[in-house]
Amino acid sequence: MSWFSRLGRAGKLWGARNSAPKSSVVCEVVRESMEDMPPLLSEISEFWFKKREGNLVPDWIHFSPHSQTKFLPHIVLWEVVDGDYLARITGETAAKWLPVKVANRRLQNVLTDEISFLPAELDRAVASKTPIYADRPKAWSFEDETVHIRVVQLPFRADHNETNRVLSVTSFTAEPKLDI
Repeated sequence: MSWFSRLGRAGKLWGARNSAPKSSVVCEVVRESMEDMPPLLSEISEFWFKKREGNLVPDWIHFSPHSQTKFLPHIVLWEVVDGDYLARITGETAAKWLPVKVANRRLQNVLTDEISFLPAELDRAVASKTPIYADRPKAWSFEDETVHIRVVQLPFRADHNETNRVLSVTSFTAEPKLDI
């Protein structure tokens, strides 16, 4: 069941969209298993674990765009607003490779089959208070290429409140579509 079920309408929407391609891997990030992740995602996950405060997720004030510039092109900052996720910040690389424009938009307004897994991943990161890693080969097609994504969903809290933000950091790779 969706974390948003406590918030009303979004839980019903997201609960029905929890499918992932069979070749996908989705799991909670454990410090000991980060060597299997791409270096960019491993590094941001290690940052998250270092900033964790006991059992609380890190406060958003620990993430500084000035000191974490290498991650910025790959991020989408999702904020929980009125029972939905709002994309507050979208990096250039993420904006280029995502199948829909998410910048400054609510997830429920841009949800497509290609990203139907996203609400469940964001919900899981918020509910578990743990980073969620997903490896999705052939996630979608973009022009003449097939896009492979690896993403880590990092929960944060703002102003010492409950978990109300998720920083998505994505590693995109593409390969030409083969017409056989």
